[in-house]
Amino acid sequence: LQPSLFEGWNTSIEDARSLGKHLIISDIAVHQEQCQENAYYFDVKNPSTLCNLIQEIWDTLPEGYDKQAEIQAKELYKREIQT
Repeated sequence: LQPSLFEGWNTSIEDARSLGKHLIISDIAVHQEQCQENAYYFDVKNPSTLCNLIQEIWDTLPEGYDKQAEIQAKELYKREIQT
């Protein structure tokens, strides 16, 4: 969960992406640029949208460690680094 109102490229998002985790992040432009996959966005100016989003997706998110998602995320990172 990254509810930032403003900031630059976010290392906690990069950490989560590198492990293939799903993200719940504010809809600021830098977050939308940084994270295209496994991300759920909420309106940073409306806290109830965050609450509603969590209620909506909580039961659909995978629990615990997902080895396959982590492998896929590492492969994606390797390709991104090479380009």
